[in-house]
Amino acid sequence: EGAETQALVAQARRLGIADRVDFRGPAWGGTAAAGIMGSFDLFVLPSRLEGFPVTVVEAMLAEVPVVATDVGSVREQLIDGETGWIVAPEDPPGLAAAIGEALDDPAEAGRRALAGHEFALARFTLTATIDAWVGLEEVTLELADQLEMLAPFGAGNPELTLATRAVMFKSASAIGKTKEHLRLNVEDENGATQ
Repeated sequence: EGAETQALVAQARRLGIADRVDFRGPAWGGTAAAGIMGSFDLFVLPSRLEGFPVTVVEAMLAEVPVVATDVGSVREQLIDGETGWIVAPEDPPGLAAAIGEALDDPAEAGRRALAGHEFALARFTLTATIDAWVGLEEVTLELADQLEMLAPFGAGNPELTLATRAVMFKSASAIGKTKEHLRLNVEDENGATQ
């Protein structure tokens, strides 16, 4: 989709690869993308600019090997050499080399895809997000307890100590409410908590 679609389709024909290239339009999204992505040999994100490219996580969850350029938060998603390949943006030879390495060594590509899948499950699913909120709540409450224990030992400003404790308890309360909201949303979508 976009201004270059027709030119790209024509170029694929000229190169003799039209039967191996599928140009997807706006209908390619949601569950359709997830179903198709699992059939990929390799997912390549050759972007010049990204924020948090969700497609990288989707490929990892589908256990597809990933080659991506080092843009946005790709390094939060991929570990070069472990869960995928990361190359510099604007480096066609480097991108081609990483793609070639992934395609020429299916065992290594499979190893990285499996590691990427496990990494994505541990960090980027709704369950992982809820667990992170629970952990944050526990840390916040633990810090509040430590502040309470330190207050008598010359924190220097009892009003500040009490204010800090109040903020921490308020944060813990907000975290608890958010966590419960996330759990209810999971129940609504799936009929049971994940």
